[in-house]
Amino acid sequence: MGNKAILADVLTEGIECPQVISPEEPACLVIDGQALVVAVGKPENAVTFGDFANRYASAVLMAGSNYQRIDVVFDRYREETIKSSTRRRIIEGRDVPLPKSWANFLSFPDNKADIANFLSEELLLHAPEDKELVVAGGSTDELEVRSSKATTDLHELSASHEEADTRLVLHAIHCPFNTVVVSSRDIDVLLLLIYHFTSVQCQRLWIMTGTSKKRRYVPIHHVHKNLLTESVTSLLAYHAITGCDTTSYMANHTKRTAWKVYMSNHELLKNVGVGILTEEAIKLAEAFVCKIYQLQGTQSVDKGRHLLFAKTGKPEALPQTSNALRFHLYRVHYQTMVWRQANCPLPDLPSPTEMG
Repeated sequence: MGNKAILADVLTEGIECPQVISPEEPACLVIDGQALVVAVGKPENAVTFGDFANRYASAVLMAGSNYQRIDVVFDRYREETIKSSTRRRIIEGRDVPLPKSWANFLSFPDNKADIANFLSEELLLHAPEDKELVVAGGSTDELEVRSSKATTDLHELSASHEEADTRLVLHAIHCPFNTVVVSSRDIDVLLLLIYHFTSVQCQRLWIMTGTSKKRRYVPIHHVHKNLLTESVTSLLAYHAITGCDTTSYMANHTKRTAWKVYMSNHELLKNVGVGILTEEAIKLAEAFVCKIYQLQGTQSVDKGRHLLFAKTGKPEALPQTSNALRFHLYRVHYQTMVWRQANCPLPDLPSPTEMG
């Protein structure tokens, strides 16, 4: 039930998604830096962090061989714990030996922050004359964004975003090129690009997904055109309420089955992720959940639970209680606010501790 990737098939149904594209000049590639760290892994015969940086830079330049500009963005790691600091590997230079267990090394936020900072510096040093490399999110100063070309104005990319997902979108929006390709295998990024497509400067916006052996380029410009404007408005709220990395999924209902309900009832989620979560917004969202569970004649999940249990006798088939749903909607509202403000360098967000 928790397979969010199903939604990609739903959104691209009937749309050609080629395995290869030839970007028309000028073009920019935007890469999730931490995802690439995981993809590169610990290279064979690599002994030091300098060796790793060389392999990493080669991977970036190879992926961006047909692009005039390459943006590499990283997550921010703000949480510091006693556990993470005791297992920290300070990367003081290229000669520092790589850890024996790469997976264990990357499991600690401090280590991921250090390698993001180290690789940001290394990428700028590896930048060839005929390309521009832009790095963001990995520096000690979270607002710092740097380019290998000193003349580029990057003030619109100076952002406080915690997640690379939203930073990818911010870079795609402000990249002044005709073609922009975002490299990400995360369905969240696909939905974010669809939602924010009207803000981009480019004519053609693609997301490159899949693996090197099974690559797929999804044309965001075509997917957006294929959807009703009204449905795009609540798209992010739909994704959050039906389950994502930070919110729970609905029992016995997939993204695909919920999508059919959403297409005819998207207006019920129009206020989720906008301003303060009001009682009216909660009431409408509860009505949306009732429709997913096919609870005819009621907009109350508590009443619907009674009716559905009397019909099926299966506790696992029931929706959340109204109290549980309320906390779920707090989290949904907060996550949707984060996504909706991906186009803002400095998002205005409430404290997550007050949002479920």
